[in-house]
Amino acid sequence: MSYDKQLRKDGLTSNHEGAVAWRMTPEWELYTTVVTTMGTEDKFYEKGDDRVRRIAELVRKVEPEFVAQLAIYSREEMHLRSVPMLLLVELASCHHGDSLVSRAVSRTVQRADEITELLMCYQWRMGRKGLNQLSHQLRKGLAEAFNRFDEYQFAKYNRTGRKVTLRDALLLVHPKPKNKAQAEIFLKILNDTLSTPYTWETELSVIGKQGFSSLEERDKAQCDTWQQLIKSGRLGYMAVLRNLRNMTNLCIDDESKHMVCKRLANPVEVRKSKQMPFRFLSAYLQLVNDQVFVKERVEESLYFAMGYGSHWSQDAYNTLWGKRWEIQRQMDSLFRRDYCIERKVYRYPIFRRREYYMGKYQACGNILACNARINGEEVKRFPKRHTRRLVKRRLDKQYRQFDSLSERDWLKSQKLEKQLEHIEKRMAELEPKCRQQEELYNKKLEKMRKVESFLEKSYAAERRRRNARLATKGTNREKFIAPILKALEKAVKYTADNINGFGENTRVLLASDVSGSMFRSISERSSVKNYHIGLLLSMLMKQRCENVVAGIFGTDWKVCDFSSDDILRNTVDMVSREGEVGYSTNGYKVIDWLIDENRVMDKVMLFTDCELWNSDGYYGDAHLSKSWDRYKSIAPEAKLYIFNLAGYGTSPIDMKRDDVFCVAGWSDKVFNILAALEQGEDAINVIRQIVV
Repeated sequence: MSYDKQLRKDGLTSNHEGAVAWRMTPEWELYTTVVTTMGTEDKFYEKGDDRVRRIAELVRKVEPEFVAQLAIYSREEMHLRSVPMLLLVELASCHHGDSLVSRAVSRTVQRADEITELLMCYQWRMGRKGLNQLSHQLRKGLAEAFNRFDEYQFAKYNRTGRKVTLRDALLLVHPKPKNKAQAEIFLKILNDTLSTPYTWETELSVIGKQGFSSLEERDKAQCDTWQQLIKSGRLGYMAVLRNLRNMTNLCIDDESKHMVCKRLANPVEVRKSKQMPFRFLSAYLQLVNDQVFVKERVEESLYFAMGYGSHWSQDAYNTLWGKRWEIQRQMDSLFRRDYCIERKVYRYPIFRRREYYMGKYQACGNILACNARINGEEVKRFPKRHTRRLVKRRLDKQYRQFDSLSERDWLKSQKLEKQLEHIEKRMAELEPKCRQQEELYNKKLEKMRKVESFLEKSYAAERRRRNARLATKGTNREKFIAPILKALEKAVKYTADNINGFGENTRVLLASDVSGSMFRSISERSSVKNYHIGLLLSMLMKQRCENVVAGIFGTDWKVCDFSSDDILRNTVDMVSREGEVGYSTNGYKVIDWLIDENRVMDKVMLFTDCELWNSDGYYGDAHLSKSWDRYKSIAPEAKLYIFNLAGYGTSPIDMKRDDVFCVAGWSDKVFNILAALEQGEDAINVIRQIVV
């Protein structure tokens, strides 16, 4: 017996597809989960609430200092805002006795609205109606954060319609003002007399409150407002990026468009804005796929309405239905009968024997076993060549058992029958609740369909007015947005400046996962999917390397010749190749291709959600780890890099190996980890170096 083999099995588990996977340590699982979470939206394989609970459990399994470091890392390096607040709240609930929480809060809160976000997250997670029992360390950290913002920042994020406002936070935290000017600002927050900030939201809201005789007159007023905002120089970079579609639809003048393009392509502004690469892709998608974008947004709204329409009763009913089917299957196997699925009756021969029937033993020929007991169906008759005699059996309590049934199987059948009766009783109780929820869901869906129809008509009218304005300028939409698209291409390349890349002597393979699970949007309001992020990150990497083989994998693996110049355009063009390699996740075929072609690579990089499995033979031996072992005989110096884009908590290959590395996240900062890996460190070590 080899104990090494037993130890290797201890780390094995299965992923959401049922394939073999490896467990991560709590630190690695928490890291990969946090940096791939935008909010509480559902993932393809995991519900948002389940993900939040998993993060809360992992926080209690790792060192408190690591949680604080990860919160700072996810806010400062990965530029996430929601999940760091969740980490701080969970840390405050389980760690006491020092100032770690307050120091982490003071450093993580970098915007005025994050003060209220943290308090609302605390109220949500702690399950308290009020915030009177707020953690002392959270209060201390928020008090320090209050003295970091000026009146403009407070006024910009002073949203009165929320559950917790800045005034509520001020009364809860009781921050001590650092000077007289700060004391006056706090007094204005209490009296709700903050001066109205000059932002694009406030300026457009003024236009919206005015009355106009026609939609064209309203569009003209909005266009003038946008032009004034652009020329004032006080419009934020993120605001420009988010509103490119609005500006182009209103047809701003050439001077304003030139200023927008110049600012978008300014490398200093790009680095200062701390925008993730997919933000530029999102703006690009809105401009290029105008009609497709509108359709996708409507479909996404319907999809999330369907997702949120699920009720606990429906989930419970479906679970019970599955258990009932499993019990019926076990009973069928005991009585040598067929599986019963959706009232289908199948025949198969049973060997000649004596059977207990109608109070006495009778010799019979081949007997056709049917599921008459379960569904109450009549025994079907078949030609003589299949059976000589048909016997209709009543499998009630009196005539249940065959003479060949063992005592152990007899006791098991009794136990299964009791379980079946209990499940059917519970399902009958849930059916009225399920019907009620189905009616509510249908009403909600009907309402969403009306919204869809209204939006389609509204966007169609908006496009007609836009095309009329473009016609008066003597141009069309493609020519009008072309300079902005070029500026976005330049901007996204600047985000890759921190990628060290590799020289011409380093052979790199980039493989992007385009399976079905990658087509889920990263958030409810985003048009960007994990599919896009994987392609975008791989193309950013390709731009910084010289000797590269790039491709996509799903059911199959295919090499694609991507241009290194137009990163965003190539990413969008890849959407049209959806389904070209199938929708499974056969990642091992990437390595098998290298083996078949006898190609030696120094670095193999997979951009995936890590839910790899073998669709060609589910119970076969093909697996990424086995293919990698075989490839190491060809390229012993090769290294495998797994870019985890979903954070489900498992790895498709053992991460304890010296030639396997894991990187997670959607930001261009993930490439900083590559530099650390070259120096013998990993992502966890980089996070641990943060001083709280």
